[in-house]
Amino acid sequence: MKICMYSPFSFSMESSTHRLVSLAEELVKRGNEVSIVLPSFDRHSGFEKQKLDCFHGVRLVQPYQPKIRKVELSMMPYIFSSFVKEFGETYDVVHILKPLPINCAPYLMKPLKNTPIVQDMDDLEHNVLIMEKHPSSSVKLAEYCERVLPRLADHITTCSSSLKKIYVNMGFDEERITWLPNGVKTSEFNVSSQSSLKVKFGLKDKVVVYLGWMNNRFQVYPLIRAMELVTKQRSDVSCMIIGDGSARPFFEQLSKNLHLSDYIKFVGYVPYADVPEYLSICDIGFACCPQPLTSTGGALKVFMYMASGMPVIVDEAGDLPYYIDYGNAGIVSRLDPVSLSKSLLELVGNGELRRKKGAHAKEYVRQNFDWEILTDKLVSVYESL
Repeated sequence: MKICMYSPFSFSMESSTHRLVSLAEELVKRGNEVSIVLPSFDRHSGFEKQKLDCFHGVRLVQPYQPKIRKVELSMMPYIFSSFVKEFGETYDVVHILKPLPINCAPYLMKPLKNTPIVQDMDDLEHNVLIMEKHPSSSVKLAEYCERVLPRLADHITTCSSSLKKIYVNMGFDEERITWLPNGVKTSEFNVSSQSSLKVKFGLKDKVVVYLGWMNNRFQVYPLIRAMELVTKQRSDVSCMIIGDGSARPFFEQLSKNLHLSDYIKFVGYVPYADVPEYLSICDIGFACCPQPLTSTGGALKVFMYMASGMPVIVDEAGDLPYYIDYGNAGIVSRLDPVSLSKSLLELVGNGELRRKKGAHAKEYVRQNFDWEILTDKLVSVYESL
């Protein structure tokens, strides 16, 4: 099968393109020919330092994109170049990540070539733009595309069941929508604990981890306020926050104001290849969706925590409770400081419970959310078109 994938984000193995690249790798292993059309740079990555033509057998295609600092101005030449490239190619399936203007070339070509299109939804981009305080015109355009373009697709895949429900409520045929969650390559997380990292960052015996971008003041705030209460009862618990973002200075200052600098360590950005080593020294993972705007995402970090063999504490939003309850993989908690601190202390103080839930988490993600298993589900979608 010859498959062409479209991404609105430049190439990386980080969260923005991890889903698409991981699926593409698995499809290539099955003997398929896969290309990914993607920009040289985007609003997240800035300018690429190097250009790749191939990654693990996946062909990377970067249409012409002028290097204009105002990234949005480079989109029209990019779209035109994508259209030209698409005109000369023949595929069995076109798979598009996010229904955005930058990825519209396959839809423009559909009346001429009638190639089946799978529209992949890993979140609602207009909600992301709202949180990042983009102009209302950009938000409205993204929302319009998310409502209109999927209607032209032959099938839709969503990374969360809550996102699937949103599209069903919009009037989309449920039979044309498949829940295809995020996942991990579980073999990458079978690493021994790197105790040297604990020493490097001055971490204590038990480590709670948050992994992810900090682009607003909600993702880490509940955890920091809960750690304030935890450290009043125990002195052997640290919190390691992995990631960067515009809100990081706010959280660092908050930690200092609460006199938690000895307990909360901000380690900054960690390349994806090194994430398994960092998670190997952790005992409890934390993830939350404190805003309704963020509750439709795919919770990639949760699967990474689980693949590392640690229990996870999540809040009650989106699909997170389903993963934790069904897999007996942690605790579902409210996000107020008292409730969250009680959940943390329950796991910190009970090693047997922590190990039991961590083992359940690791096995649950291996059996259900390895990219190899999820790719089988995607192939079934392709074959049905």
